[in-house]
Amino acid sequence: MAVNFRRIIAIFILLVIMVLFGWLVLKGVKAVVNYWQQRGAEKVEAPETLEEVYKDIYAKDNDFDKLTNDEEKSLGTNSAKADSDSDGVLDYDEVKIYGTDPLKADTDSDGHKDKEEILNGFNPKGEGKLQL
Repeated sequence: MAVNFRRIIAIFILLVIMVLFGWLVLKGVKAVVNYWQQRGAEKVEAPETLEEVYKDIYAKDNDFDKLTNDEEKSLGTNSAKADSDSDGVLDYDEVKIYGTDPLKADTDSDGHKDKEEILNGFNPKGEGKLQL
């Protein structure tokens, strides 16, 4: 009776992958709960299922860009699209980090999309280098 090492190794690898996947899902659920608690949600409890997590988030942020649907409505951005102007920069990042216009792909109208300028270290709101 020969021991099939390939089968044993394959089973071991499969078990490791399953454990890592379970750990990542649990960590993700905790991160989502922490996210909403930090945003000032009155009462956030750990959900029973991952589906409940996504339903709750989706009810407040349809496009998962970290801007609530109410914020998107007041800004005039598309709450069903994380990047309303399709420039490659999420609406949240445009509003909260870079101060660019989430409705205009090229905020400073210099012929270069905001993402292109940001990636190359240039100011997407005007001349010069990017200053955060």
